[in-house]
Amino acid sequence: MRAGIATVVADTGVDVLHDTREAKEALFFAEEDDVDVVILGVTNDLSPREAVRRAKALRNIPKIVLLLAGGELHHLAQLISGGCDALLLRSTSEPDLANAVGGVLRGERYVDPALVPVLSGSITTTADTNGGLLTGRERDVLAALAKGRSNRAIAEDLFLAPETVKSHLSRVYTKLGVSGRNEAVARAVALGLLG
Repeated sequence: MRAGIATVVADTGVDVLHDTREAKEALFFAEEDDVDVVILGVTNDLSPREAVRRAKALRNIPKIVLLLAGGELHHLAQLISGGCDALLLRSTSEPDLANAVGGVLRGERYVDPALVPVLSGSITTTADTNGGLLTGRERDVLAALAKGRSNRAIAEDLFLAPETVKSHLSRVYTKLGVSGRNEAVARAVALGLLG
């Protein structure tokens, strides 16, 4: 994944100086080399909020692009108010990543279109069915989940492999900012995603 990110960034004309596994190491190099932008994913050493806080304390403050997983989605407003310049899902497309990097280097903020409804708290069934937060298949899996169906039963009902159901559920959890089945159903009901 890191190699793909480096390739996308290099293709925008930005020099990639370092490719690190941990946020602390990336921030060390950002301070040492006065870099303009730091792209951080989910790491074991720092939470996204702590990484942004530390980046904003550097001598030459870099632009911060965060690639988020599901567990961080409930902190979006805090990440933005903390000084994050771009928020994207880890599953973001190459063009969206390139647009985000280019935008922050021009002084713009960038929020992945899939995160806007989560950030604003305005997810509705209408927005969702018009290509918003969940895909059609993800909505199908979520609806079956809400009926108490097991992964195996969902797979049989929807003519999918059990591994495919797990993948869909993982994306649903990420997009809804939850960590499990019950939370996903509760969040979906609260957001009006289930009838």
